[in-house]
Amino acid sequence: MRLINHQKRVEEIVYDSIDELAEEFNLTFPYYPSVQYVGKGFGLRFEDLNLPESDRKIFDCLMRSCPVISVYDRMIVYSVGSRSPTFLHEEAAHFLHSKNSRIRRHGHDEVETDKILIMKEMLGFFGALCLGKRRNPFKITPDLYNEYPKALDFTDRLENECGFDDGQIHDYWVHKQGYSMGQMLFAEYSSGRIPKDRITRLFRESFSRSGRANAVFREVRTEIGWPMKV
Repeated sequence: MRLINHQKRVEEIVYDSIDELAEEFNLTFPYYPSVQYVGKGFGLRFEDLNLPESDRKIFDCLMRSCPVISVYDRMIVYSVGSRSPTFLHEEAAHFLHSKNSRIRRHGHDEVETDKILIMKEMLGFFGALCLGKRRNPFKITPDLYNEYPKALDFTDRLENECGFDDGQIHDYWVHKQGYSMGQMLFAEYSSGRIPKDRITRLFRESFSRSGRANAVFREVRTEIGWPMKV
């Protein structure tokens, strides 16, 4: 019974979060994602999700490192750990971003792909801040773009002191940059310096043209008061 109650509560938080963000920023979605809560003591197997075998690697990675995971836009899984709404708020924002932007999963070069991933995390964290308080765990680390030598030293520490592999290091920097930009974007939006329609356009941006992701990334950095020096 407790697991059923937790499942219902998690679903309510996700669906209410989607509704609130969609109404606030004039976003659309064709359906609600399926949501599955997995509490402590309950295992979740990849085979239980009816996903293609190509998704197994990302599933395994996310289950090791995240209390909440999204397997693209088809399902939100709340894994073992805290039932804090803040993680669910972020996944709701990711879902809306996916449905409104329809960003291609492939076809971008490595540099543009990194910018897109960072902006995905930016909007996810921004959405979480719109719906409630959320601490940015990355704010004390150097900026990857404007403090590259310091960032390189910090990367060495992640590898040598924390045992991070290349994939974990890449994921760390994507989230660090994205969360910091999301925090700044929320501050500018809350103050009225960035209008609501600009947020809507960011959620709808598809980055379909070559070079578009790099251009939007630079624009946003300037708008939030964190312009790139190079």
